[in-house]
Amino acid sequence: MEDPNAGASRAHRENNLNPTVQLMTVTPEMAGKWLATNDNNRNIRERLVEKIAGAIRRDEWQVNGDTIRFDENDRLRDGQHRLLAIQHSGHSVRTFVAWGISGEAQVTMDTGAKRTLADVLRLRSESQVTELAAALRLYWRYEQGTLRYFKVEPTYEELLTLLEDCPGLRKSVQQSQPIKKFRMSPAVAAVAHFVFSTLDEDEADSFFAQLADGNELAQDSPVHRLREWLISTPSSKRNYSQAHILALYIKSWNAHIKGEGLRALRWRAGGSNPEAFPTPLNPNDF
Repeated sequence: MEDPNAGASRAHRENNLNPTVQLMTVTPEMAGKWLATNDNNRNIRERLVEKIAGAIRRDEWQVNGDTIRFDENDRLRDGQHRLLAIQHSGHSVRTFVAWGISGEAQVTMDTGAKRTLADVLRLRSESQVTELAAALRLYWRYEQGTLRYFKVEPTYEELLTLLEDCPGLRKSVQQSQPIKKFRMSPAVAAVAHFVFSTLDEDEADSFFAQLADGNELAQDSPVHRLREWLISTPSSKRNYSQAHILALYIKSWNAHIKGEGLRALRWRAGGSNPEAFPTPLNPNDF
């Protein structure tokens, strides 16, 4: 049986080695054969392979103009992560394939700026795209239970679907804007507001209004304790993860909902007696 890329590679040879590009269906078997020709490429990024493979399994793969590239000797020069993902997914995909690319041209591949999620959101006429993109990523991790470690990054398609399912995130990004003055992760503030608003929107708005202005708060008020922590922490030069900051938001919220005062606001993420990540309380249960 003829090699699946033989026809196209022969075409570029017959065309005086001018590069040729063809839209093809690439099967897992073809991907394996093409990968065997790869002798000088990048180290494998397993997380990227799994991210692409997951998108293929979910039928999110789209023909977007990116090409799998072979040099004038039919050796793979670009596309190893996509081909590995096709193999891992067990599914065939349609993609452009180019033959006859100069081997020296490999140094120029993938040097353009990658379109960010914020760029995609801007193209969709969203507002405050940088904050919205960060909030979407963080809320995805919160929902997946991966706040404290990174395993697989979500695809843009997953995050856009999340925004369709959770349109209230837009309002939460807006509601969290006054908290930006504390310089402590606006994305966490937006996600905290959204999580709380799914339980009681009015109470969430009130909590954040008090957090922003700090008026008439008792010293042991949970909102005051959170506000003081947000104000003082940037100057301490200590680095806290988004998970840690979100845990403090939730602990403050829970004490606020129960009507309890707080002598201090802390969350033990590690050590000999670590705390579980807190679950936000529903005001309607009290």
